[in-house]
This record gives sequence, C-alpha cells and structure tokens, in this order.
Amino acid sequence: MKCRSGYKCIIVESFITNEPGHRYPIEIRPIPGQEYSSTMLVECSMKMRTDYPVGTKFRLCVAVKQKEQSRPHLYSYHAWPFEVLE
Repeated sequence: MKCRSGYKCIIVESFITNEPGHRYPIEIRPIPGQEYSSTMLVECSMKMRTDYPVGTKFRLCVAVKQKEQSRPHLYSYHAWPFEVLE
C-alpha cells in the first residue's frame, strides 16, 4: 500500500474497550511490534468498527495527530482505502 507523504503504512486491529472516556465501544489500535505503541488509538473510517468483526486486522496509512487537550493518536482520513487482512 502506497501512502501519501507524511503517512506510514501500518497494521491495526479493532478491539472492545471498557475504558471510560472512549468515544466508541469498539476502537482501532496498532498491533504490537510496529513503530507506534498499541496503546495509541486510530481515528479512521467507521466502517472498520461497524462492518467487520472485532479483532479484524487492517492495513492503512496513518500519521500522528494531536488535538489540544488530548493525547496523541493516529489519523487516517475516513474516505481513504484500507486493506482487510483477516
């Protein structure tokens, strides 16, 4: 997968979170062993949360994003393509 300048291709997975303050009950995070910590969340297409079972792995392009008064997270434009791995 070829990414735009400033973005990197990584593998992520969906998971259920019970942590208070999360926007969605199903979140997306990088899988362990990559450049980014698996504790970071990914802002991306809602289809990854709603159209696939929890635990599905995806490949997509991300960049680090930090909004004021929030922790850093990864960002992938919601309309960009992603690859379903399993």
